[in-house]
Amino acid sequence: MELLNKIIHKTLKKIVSELRLWKFIASKNKISVLTYHGITGGDSKINDFCFVCKCDFEKQMEFISKNFEVKSAEDAYFKQHDKRKPIAVITFDDGFFNNYSHAFPILKKYNIPATIFLSTSFIDSNNTIWFCKIIQYIESRTDEVVIWKGQSISIKTSSDKRLASSIIQADIKKLHPAEINGELNCLYGFSGNIIDYTKTSFGMLTKESIKEMQDSKLVTFGAHTHNHVILSRLSENECELEVTNSIEKVKILTGKECKMFAYPNGGKDDYDDRHKLLLKNLNIDLTFSMKDGLSSKNDDLFEIKRLFISSHISMKQFAAQVHGY
Repeated sequence: MELLNKIIHKTLKKIVSELRLWKFIASKNKISVLTYHGITGGDSKINDFCFVCKCDFEKQMEFISKNFEVKSAEDAYFKQHDKRKPIAVITFDDGFFNNYSHAFPILKKYNIPATIFLSTSFIDSNNTIWFCKIIQYIESRTDEVVIWKGQSISIKTSSDKRLASSIIQADIKKLHPAEINGELNCLYGFSGNIIDYTKTSFGMLTKESIKEMQDSKLVTFGAHTHNHVILSRLSENECELEVTNSIEKVKILTGKECKMFAYPNGGKDDYDDRHKLLLKNLNIDLTFSMKDGLSSKNDDLFEIKRLFISSHISMKQFAAQVHGY
């Protein structure tokens, strides 16, 4: 039955997309929260799902500005609106520098507010999040295979590289954070070279870029743990440290109370009621998951659904997705 439901849902989405039926069945009582990660110059050898080309991002923001009332997250959930158009909220997870260099000029062009959730230990550093290290490593390889867990995985083509990256990321995502660096060393070995990720597509935001975006009044900031860790992999004490450190660092970076949080990875197995209670006790108002779908003001505001915007969708698919199909 679950498989049948998935097939029906996929077919319905395709019909709505191709025939542009969203124009007639869009709900004005729901909130579409779009989730981005990185915005790139379009020069990736892998074209990872999390990194959208800035040319596509601009087309998407133009569409959103014409077809939605775009609100900040706080305004969308805590203020009244007239419902002449459906509501959209733009969010970014992690805190990549390209949110400033590539996305911010486009947000300003269309006067679109956004929220960026920061993995705070990486801000103002030359380090980056573990999954980006995998992408960077595989992109840089010139040989035809990569060895992972004793198996040879082809990296001949861009598609091969993307698949290899996805396989390795999925395996590492299951680990306790303390185990990740050891697994990365097994992947690429110790070469003695330390990569300055600010010189790659995976550099993180700086204090200065955060200040400029906040001063624009368009961009607000929330927390995303200190080290981009999946909360369900941690002990209770580890969770509390990760969350409180992140919230406090956002406050230091912005000079404002941090009132929003997004769960890293954000699937149904990545957090539970204990984490929701922790966030409530830390005076967080809005918490965002990666459960797929539209949301409303009446939903549980400590696991708000979002729409993951992949780098691999057409504008027709995007238009249907952001309307809930």
